[in-house]
Amino acid sequence: MSCHGVAQIRDAQIEFGDREVFVNDKGQKMSKLKEVDDDWIVRRLERWGRRDQLPLVGPKKGAILQQLIEEKNPKRVVEVGSFLGELNEPFSRHARP
Repeated sequence: MSCHGVAQIRDAQIEFGDREVFVNDKGQKMSKLKEVDDDWIVRRLERWGRRDQLPLVGPKKGAILQQLIEEKNPKRVVEVGSFLGELNEPFSRHARP
């Protein structure tokens, strides 16, 4: 892969929020990939969904559903039929042990 191709990938990762920019001890501008965590996975699924026009729940509807779970505090939450299971992770945050 050419240097130009690597730079394009790096710039896209920064734009999408997958890579963070910082200045090191020598004053040089650097970047590094962010740690992959639950939020990163959800953002990636949402981005793929928008790009490929997949039928995902999305962040707005997901936030409403998450708020309902927090308010109602159910014993169980069953996700049935969301395309990639993108709500499993946010729902599991509020699961009771």
